Amino acid sequence: MITKVKKYMEKHHMVRALDQVVVGLSGGADSVCLLFLLQRLSKEMDFSLEAVHINHNLRKEASAEAEFVKDLCQKWEIPCKIAEVHVREYAASKHLCLEEAARALRYQVFEQYKGAKIALAHHENDQAETVLFHLFRGSGIRGLGGMRPVRDCYIRPLLCVGKEEILAFMEENRLEFVTDESNFDTAYARNKIRQDMLPAAEREICEGSAAHIAQSAELIREAVDFLDELVKEECRLVVKRDNNWYCIDKKQLEGMHPYLKSAVVYEMLAEACGKRRDLSRAHVESILGLLKGQSGRRIVLPYGLWAELDQHRLRIGKPPAREKAVIAEIPLNLPGETKIEEAVEGAFSVKTVRCRIFPYKKEASISNKTYTKWFDYDKINSCPTVRSRHGGDYFYFDGAHRKKLKDYFVDEKVPVGMRDQILVIADGSHIIWIPGFRISAYYKVTEDTKQVLEVTILGGKENE
Repeated sequence: MITKVKKYMEKHHMVRALDQVVVGLSGGADSVCLLFLLQRLSKEMDFSLEAVHINHNLRKEASAEAEFVKDLCQKWEIPCKIAEVHVREYAASKHLCLEEAARALRYQVFEQYKGAKIALAHHENDQAETVLFHLFRGSGIRGLGGMRPVRDCYIRPLLCVGKEEILAFMEENRLEFVTDESNFDTAYARNKIRQDMLPAAEREICEGSAAHIAQSAELIREAVDFLDELVKEECRLVVKRDNNWYCIDKKQLEGMHPYLKSAVVYEMLAEACGKRRDLSRAHVESILGLLKGQSGRRIVLPYGLWAELDQHRLRIGKPPAREKAVIAEIPLNLPGETKIEEAVEGAFSVKTVRCRIFPYKKEASISNKTYTKWFDYDKINSCPTVRSRHGGDYFYFDGAHRKKLKDYFVDEKVPVGMRDQILVIADGSHIIWIPGFRISAYYKVTEDTKQVLEVTILGGKENE
């Protein structure tokens, strides 16, 4: 196994001579195995080794696990730092779930090791779990590539070995480790995949399923890297700069293969933003939707950008002052938060749509706040989105009568110039909620409701 891991590290150029390598050491079997292997390889490959243990302060066993790690590193003569973080408090302050908060705090600790390689103990089964998790969430071709062996300063030397190999190696070398019982709690989606789905696949579909998924992920990553090179070359040829705008000829774009068309638009958007965070397929689809409209139509995008159809060009960039744009369609994070940017008369405001899902208790008091509403989650057919109005939008005025959104705005005497600036929460063409106005009667919480989707709009005048 040591030789296998060494070859994998060399194949992906994980370390160089004189590198500092820091192992994220939880004390579990995977990270202890990784520390043991890297200690054996450190002299041979000429790198220094140390460890960091992060106490999340979430479980009563956390302190004992920190002591185990400390004693282990002393025994093996490996420098070790114990870092304490407070996940519950951070999650509450940032409105994150515990998993998201813990991950964010771990990476904050890792970032303190400037210039070091951070070695993480993810293995083949973790890779398979990640690929399936991304597949179920619809994260696209990059998500199906799973975790990269090397990403920036982070290296994953164990991606070439499976969980059973690790456990056999631990037993063979009589290595002790601790067990995190929360890893067996199938209330978490990833644990459900790990504990139920992957073992079932191994038993009932194909032995070696996890390894096969991990191998497929590697092939997908190679294909993505190849496609990225093609996209960069195409962008170099067809995308032009015009002051602060990234522009492309409409006919050239329309003539491209669908994959290339979407990828070029994504690259234009990423270049205009200067970052890729918070950019999604929904933004790209909204931009491509402009091609079907008339010249002059425009939408608001993240980071204060616009996309618009300008005569024979599609362009993405910073807007001029005192103009308006509709709001691009963005899927809501369920549960979680979604940032929305609006532009009115050249000024931008940011709103946050916060979503929670929880079981409905009949004695619970339904929220009547103007910008917090409850909905019957099981009646929602697709991933809800936040956007401007579309043609054909409707809602149920009561239990039996459907009403067009356009007619509702007319009846409520909403000025024509304001209608495209009003946020709606939508389930396809069915409007779940018009914040500040009303909800669709179809989604109301009733005695038969089992799960509640709570949606809160934060930001803007309603929260001043």
